[in-house]
This record gives sequence, structure tokens and C-alpha cells, in this order.
Amino acid sequence: MRTKLFLAPVFILLFGLVAQSQNNNNQLFKERGEVFFKFNMETPKDIHFLTNTISIDDVQGTLVFAYANEKGFSEFLGMGIDYTILPHPGDIENPNMKSSIDLKNIDSWDFYPTYEAYVDMMYQFQTDYPGLCQVYSIGQSVQNRELLMARISDNVGTDEGEAQFLYTSTMHGDETTGFPLMLRFIDYLLSNYGSDDRVTGLVNNLDIYINPNANPDGTYHGGNNTVNGAQRYNANNVDLNRNYPDPQDGPHPDGEAWQPETLAFMAFAESHHIVLACNMHGGAEVCNYPWDTWAQYPADTDWWQYVMHEYADTAQLFSPNGYMSGFDDGITNGYAWYEVNGGRQDYMNYFQQCREFTIELSDQKLLPPSQLPAHWDYNYRSFLNYLEQVQYGVSGTITDADTGDPLVGEVYIESHEADSSWVYSGVLGDYHRPLYQGTYDITYSAIGYIPQTINVTVANKETSIVDVQLESGDLIADFTASTTNVSIGGSVNFTDLSFGSPVSWEWTFEEGTPSTSNEQNPTGIVYSNVGSFDVSLTVSDGTNSQTITKNDYIHATIDIVMENTTITTCLGTFYDTGGSANNYGDDEDITMIFLPGTEGAMIECVFTMFNVEDESSCNYDWLKIYDGNSTSATLIGKYCGTDSPGTITATNQEGAITFQFHSDGSVTKPGWAANISCAGITFVNEDVMTQIKVFPNPAKDVISISSPLKIQSIVILDMIGKQILVKEVNQESINLNISGLDSGLYFVNLKTEEGIVTKKIRVL
Repeated sequence: MRTKLFLAPVFILLFGLVAQSQNNNNQLFKERGEVFFKFNMETPKDIHFLTNTISIDDVQGTLVFAYANEKGFSEFLGMGIDYTILPHPGDIENPNMKSSIDLKNIDSWDFYPTYEAYVDMMYQFQTDYPGLCQVYSIGQSVQNRELLMARISDNVGTDEGEAQFLYTSTMHGDETTGFPLMLRFIDYLLSNYGSDDRVTGLVNNLDIYINPNANPDGTYHGGNNTVNGAQRYNANNVDLNRNYPDPQDGPHPDGEAWQPETLAFMAFAESHHIVLACNMHGGAEVCNYPWDTWAQYPADTDWWQYVMHEYADTAQLFSPNGYMSGFDDGITNGYAWYEVNGGRQDYMNYFQQCREFTIELSDQKLLPPSQLPAHWDYNYRSFLNYLEQVQYGVSGTITDADTGDPLVGEVYIESHEADSSWVYSGVLGDYHRPLYQGTYDITYSAIGYIPQTINVTVANKETSIVDVQLESGDLIADFTASTTNVSIGGSVNFTDLSFGSPVSWEWTFEEGTPSTSNEQNPTGIVYSNVGSFDVSLTVSDGTNSQTITKNDYIHATIDIVMENTTITTCLGTFYDTGGSANNYGDDEDITMIFLPGTEGAMIECVFTMFNVEDESSCNYDWLKIYDGNSTSATLIGKYCGTDSPGTITATNQEGAITFQFHSDGSVTKPGWAANISCAGITFVNEDVMTQIKVFPNPAKDVISISSPLKIQSIVILDMIGKQILVKEVNQESINLNISGLDSGLYFVNLKTEEGIVTKKIRVL
């Protein structure tokens, strides 16, 4: 369950209840691996900090309801906060359990199945409707219970390029309302096929997946024959809805290994092309749409609000007054409600290009069986509405214009997409893009093909079919890299983007290991030396060939970690104190100054990632950037949250930038990563540059330099921008002694009256 955070400060309420001591922990966790409790907190910042320790479930002013496992509760106790243990929501007296169920003769769905009955029901669907339904396990839970999936379609088992849809429920084991409702929905679709036009159309045109229980160990914690004793967490006492990779907080925001249930579901998601999904919870009555982990709204906010209101409005129409009417008339944005890190919803939306929302079906988590039929009546029409939405928007196929073969391509809406909202076509070339009504410029692209941009008009609850044929075009060599900035010892993957249907590839990687490749998409090219290196690709279609060379394309840099120091460099990757893999620390106050070390150069810093604790005035953790060599220089800006500084370039005489970082005593984040380089040098034109020679190259003791322009000075720098040799000259040619240089790569900056020429040499 999730409930909105009310952030207005209020005084601490006194419960008049005695806090449990840490010595009672063993008794608290005797029956379950979790405890349900409430406590008071003074500030929203304290609540935010606790989300990394315990599972916040409900917040009312400063009153917080939460779950914790033994480890999390021990950490909570160390904070000295008064609390009250509450009755567990998974305790229910004498629930109506059925161990033998005949699907054809169910009078009323006012029961919970035993675990064995649940498994039998699922496979009975397959037995009774073999042409429409397949049932299989996507994996096993910690205690080896099956994670069952029903697949429903008219030609079930055959991928026909239809939109794939997923309903899943009860990843919190004590939030059970969706569990029997999804069993009933499977039965509803199958038993009404052929007699109900709406259901028949959905089954004929969609590929539907339904997983009624994503955490059977939690639901049947009290034993296979009862849901009494259900718990939120899985059998390892991990909250599965905090256990997924997070777009902001990384792969393990909860500090726990991925659980068997998480791994099984991620494998399912990776092997399917789910367009729309819904994840069912309990403890409130609201439709919760992305994002949960950060404050920015999704690219398709208009569509989300339209579809969520359709769900909530329909549920309200067929239910008593007050059902699903809170929040914004039954809907809420996740982060506006409260922050969740590692949630399934954000994983599906960000990493799987899916549209998944979270539905809270009932205020009571473990709903008494007698209330299940009523909640079915409230919701089943909304289930159908949302299922129907997967058909609307823009859909079609992407194919090769010459062969008609399907293409896996990207569907990208110009000036609209954000945070991984674009979609891709499947292996059959089919794509499905839900959209709110309007007119959009959609670009269709695939590797090796010329992109097409098409203007498309969309209406709500209608489908715009756009089939696209992409041309491969003339033979043109092109490629991209997984990154152009790599730490020394790191590796780079290359992807061929050539047009014209090439049949062979010849790669050359300067300073890479290996240095050549004949693969179309080489992977794992290692760079062990600091520097900027060329990459060349020659492609052939069997008759003609084309070559492209990207000069100084790969930048192998040193890692520079924030510390109290001054550094002179023109090449590096700048991190917070946590480096590339960890968060920065608490209570940090650090100032770092960057100097270019080259006359006329300006430090340039391009932030590729920024995530510092958020606060409206940036008073918790912050990074200040100054245009100069001290904190007395002009302040460029103060940054926190995910408000990235972007590209910062010095404009002062020294070409320097100063970074000042502060963190408070709680809550740390991944910090930042930024590429350091030097800009602002005036270079001579290309014709003159080719006439300036530095030879031999490689060299050992002496290099000869000749130029049609008078050389005013020579500066030799190592590959991190440190000056190694400076010589003033006033002539067109010179022999320069370099015997004192260690072997390696160097930059030679030659200053002329028309600007600076940079050459790269290798010293043996």
C-alpha cells in the first residue's frame, strides 16, 4: 500500500505507549520475518531517509505506518524513535478456503483457494480451454512454489505480432484482493469467448498474460491451506516491490540481492514484448501512475491521466459512494504520493519500454472473502477498459523496403519522448505505441536503414495504423560506440550503423586490444592507455567498399575523484567521492579546482549523470560551481536533485573551474559523473594543419618540426594534460630533444600566429 505524504510540519503526537526494547526482537519475529508498526517523525527528510531502511506503507501527517524485517527493524531501533507494534494485516479469522474447486460450477467467488487448489485451477483453465489458454511457470519462489502465468489468445502459443498485455497481482503477499479477482478474470475471458463480442475481440486481437500471485510464499506464509498469516515480504523477508533495478538509484536500491521471484519476472519481461501492464496491490483505493522514484512526470502524462480516470470513473460508477474517490478523484502520480525506489512499476516503464501502473484495489489488504464478489463488480469493467487500451494509439509494422523482412526498429516521437518512453518493434516487426489524442512527428529507424519521419494524427480510443518500409540506401560506412569515454582498463562495444547492406567489416582500433576485428559489432575492446584514439571501419557489399575514420573518437581517461586539491588536466572523468560505483558520503565539505595547463585553454566539464539529494532550496546536499580558481570567483550555479549542471565551460583568464561540494548528515545519492576536457583554443585551418609536420612518429630521442608558419612556442603534454616540456621558439622548423620523455603517447601543441596546431606522437 502507498499513501500520500503530508509534509506540513506538526508537533509530535504522544501515543502514551511503551516502546518495545531491542531485546524483544526475537519474540517479534517469531511467527513472521516482518513486523508492522507505527511511529511519529518530525520532518519529511527523516521519513525520506527511513525509506532505505524500512518499507513505508502509509503516512498521515507525521504518523507513519511501516513494515520492517529484523535487520531493518534493528537499524530503526538504533534511531531511538518511539513506536507501537500493530496487529498484522495478514491475520484474518477463519477465511473461507477451498481445496477442491470445479471451475464449471462455482456459485460465488467468495473464497480463497488453498495453494494446491490455486495450482489446480490454473491448469484446469488450460485443460478446459486448450485452444485459448496456456498455463506455465515462469520460475519458483524461495520455497519452490510456482510463479504461474496464464497466456490467453485465439491462437495461443503462436506469436502473431499482436500487442502483449500483462495483469499481475499480490507481489506483497498480504495484499490479496487481486489474487482471486485475477483468477476470476481468467475464467471470465475464457468462458465468455465466442458469446460476448467485446471479450471475443480482445482475445482474438491480443496476446494476454495474467499472473494472479507474484509472491505465493508471502500469501501462504501460514501454510498452503490458508491465507491467514500472510506476510508482505517473500520467504527471505525481502520486499519484492523494492527489489528491482531503479532508473535513479541503480540495480540494488534496497541493498538486497535480486530474489528468485524478481529474477523470474525480469527474465519473463526480457523475453516478451509487453506493451501495457498493471500491478495489483491493496491497502488503499487508487490508480497510481509513474514515476515512483523521481519527481519529473512521464512523457505521456496526458495519456496516463486520461486512462487512469477512465479506470477510476468506471469503478466509481459501479460501486458505493466513496470507493476509489480519494486523491485526485481516484488517481495519483507515484512520486507525488511518496517516493518508492526499486519498484516494479518503474522497472517496467523505464527498462522494458512498457506502460505499467499500480492499482490499489481495497483499503483492507487481506480482504474478507465475503467482500470479494463486490470488489469484482466494482472493477471488472475497468479491467476490460484498460485491457482494451493496448489496442489504441499508433501501431503497425516496420519492414525492409526491398525484402519485406521484419525489422527490429525504434519508434521515437520528436520533441516528446523522455525517460525511456519510446518503444521498439518486436521480432515480427510489430510495434504498439499508446498515445493521447493529438498530432505527432514519429521517426522510425533501424540500424543500417535510412530513418523516416511521419506526421501522424491520433484520436482517443482509436487506432492509427502506420506501416513503415525502411530503405537501406547506398553503401555508407558508419558506426557508434557504447561509450566514447572510458576509464583506462575499461572496454568499449562498437555497433555498425552502415547503410547499403554490407557483407564484410574491417575495424581498426588505435591503442585498443584487440586492435582489429572483422566482426560486424565488435565487443570488449579494451583501452589500457590514457589518450584520445582513432577508430576506422571499412565496409564492403561484395563489390564496393567505403571507409570512415573517426579521429580521437575514444577518450580513455583517468578517474578523478572529488577531493580537496588542485589538479591540472585536460582529460579525465570526474566523480563525486563515491567514484563510479558508490554514493558520496555524509558530512562532506570539499573544494576541488581544475586548471587546463595550456595557454588559451578553458576547462570544460560535461555532466553525464547527476543525482544529489533533492531539496527545494538545495540546502541539504549541493554542488556549487565557480568560474575561476577559487570560491571567491563568480558563482555559476548551485545544484542538487537531478537538476544537472549540463555543460560548464570556464570563461576566466586562467581557464579554471572550482567545484565545492557539501553533504549533510543523512541521505546520500549516486552523485555525478562528468567528462573533463579543454576548450577555447583557436586552431589553424585544415589546409595549414596538414602542412605542419612532426616526424618521425613514433620517435625516440629527437623530433623534427616543420611549418609554413612561424612557430612561436611548443608545449608537450602527457595524455592527462600535464605539461612536460615548454619551449619558446620563433622559426619555421626545429629539431627538439625529447630524450627525457618516458615512452608513451603525448600531445604536441604548436602555437603559430594563426592559432594552435595539436599533433599526437608516440615516444618509444
